[in-house]
This record gives sequence, structure tokens and C-alpha cells, in this order.
Amino acid sequence: MKQSEFWFFDKKEMLLLVIIFASLCLSFGWVNLSNYNSGKVYRLLGDTTVAVKISGNRLALKQEYRAGSVNKRIGERKLIQKLELNSADSVQLEALPMIGAKLAQRIIRYRDRLGGFYSVDQLKEVYGLRDSCFGVVKNRVWVDSLKIRNLSVNNASLEELGHHPYIGFKNAKIICRYRQEHGGIQSVAELIQIKGTLFEKSKMWTIYLVYP
Repeated sequence: MKQSEFWFFDKKEMLLLVIIFASLCLSFGWVNLSNYNSGKVYRLLGDTTVAVKISGNRLALKQEYRAGSVNKRIGERKLIQKLELNSADSVQLEALPMIGAKLAQRIIRYRDRLGGFYSVDQLKEVYGLRDSCFGVVKNRVWVDSLKIRNLSVNNASLEELGHHPYIGFKNAKIICRYRQEHGGIQSVAELIQIKGTLFEKSKMWTIYLVYP
């Protein structure tokens, strides 16, 4: 029995089938390559604009308010907007991973005592917020320094100065006495050199002090 009779095709028909099969393979490979490219995320203009290739060669541009992050889900890419710490309420904070109701309230109370966060790293100073928690949420939040409440070192009351985490009541009493005797304080450098005070000097430079 001849080979062509065994397969029921002659040589020309076999060649045609091979060509068709090769064409199908090339088409399938091209579709997969296109789909792979469509899943890429392109960052434009720093961290403020993200272009996501969603279908074919069409680009969907999505604006983020601040440096947002990209979360990979099954078959899709989703943009997550970072949470601004100085304006977030307890509900928004609780939506963050590993942040419960109690911890959210502690963050807000500490923020109020500070007058506002100047750095995301200050979250590590919140009582009960573990390093593992900070490692998870640090890339999901940001701070707007324009929302910080300034502290008038020459006009603030003893209670206002004493409740600030970086000052405390012992230092606040000395500051109040010093400004009364010297007619006010003119700079952070003068403040941290007041005799009898004990500050973490690096932190004092981060307080948004006003010297009217």
C-alpha cells in the first residue's frame, strides 16, 4: 500500500495541509503575543500618569492624584490611589491592610497631637503599629505637608505645647518661662538650646513652628 493511499491524501494535498497548519500556528502565536503586550502597564510623566493597554493597540490613560501603585489581579491590572494621611478619616484608615478600628483612632489622635504628619515614617511612632504593619501600608499612603497645622511657639498655650509628642510638658513649662523672660523665641536653633530642655534635636526640626 502506498503512503498517500494510507493517509488518503496525495503529496499536493499533504503540502497544502502543512501550509494551513503552519499558518494557524503563526496566527495563534501572534494573538498570544498581542495579549501579553496588552497586559503591560506604562508609566508616563513620572508617577502621576499611568497608561494601561487594555485592548488591541488602544491605550487607556488614567490619572492618579499622587504616586499610585498597580495591583495585579486575575487577568487585569487595577490602579490603587494612595491615601493621604493628613486628611484621612477613620473609615479610610480602616480600609488599609492590617489597620483596625483601634489603630485607626490612634493614628488620628497622634496626627492631631503632631499637627499633621510630615513623613510617612512617622506612622512608626504610633503606639501599637508594628513594623510588619508599617511595611505593608507604607507604599499605600502619602502625606500632604500643606495640610499640617503650624504651631506658634510664642503664642501656643502650655497645654498645646505640652501635648506635642516632641515637646512634652516638662519642656513646655521651660519654654513658656523662657519666652516670657526673653520676649519670644526666634528660631528652632534658639529653642533647642534653651537651658534645661531636653529634645530629640532631629525631630524638633520637623515641627512646623511659627515665630510671629
